[in-house]
Amino acid sequence: VTTDGSIPLGMFNDRPLSFYSDGGNTFTALQGIGAMHEVGLNLVQISTESDVEPNFQFEQHFLSYETFYPSETLTVDPVTLDADTQKQEDVFIEELVSNITPEKYWDAPFRCVVDQPACIRSWFGTNRNYNNGVYYSYHSGLDYGVCASLNIYAPADGVVVLADTLVIRGNVTYLDHGHGVYSAF
Repeated sequence: VTTDGSIPLGMFNDRPLSFYSDGGNTFTALQGIGAMHEVGLNLVQISTESDVEPNFQFEQHFLSYETFYPSETLTVDPVTLDADTQKQEDVFIEELVSNITPEKYWDAPFRCVVDQPACIRSWFGTNRNYNNGVYYSYHSGLDYGVCASLNIYAPADGVVVLADTLVIRGNVTYLDHGHGVYSAF
């Protein structure tokens, strides 16, 4: 909360935080942490800069700790394991989702994207061994199976920013929910 009209600035380790106003003087920043985020201390810094003194400065460390994820072995088309293709696609997606929309499109909690019962086939963070050890990584998403119906829903209001076929990810749709939050299918 700021009372002098200033907008907070912030960093998470070496990554800038984007703050969004609720329309008043309360601001929020969202920052995800990947499944393979390095274990240890992380630094969050928040400050304000304004003509009104004193300016606010805050620093706090928090501990990220080791998490254990299940493992699975998958057999895939070898073309999807090509390092250059993966890198190009990862760069493309990183550029897409680094566009931060200042508007927040959702106002309700995010919902499950399939009808109940939801059958989850592969969880976020699952360690993945491809083609008997050719490539090893982790699952950056959540895979649903068909258990009740074929209905698929957006988890929240947003704008479609990509609907395409990619080599690694296959048929994809990316939704921008605003405030730097994206979902992908």
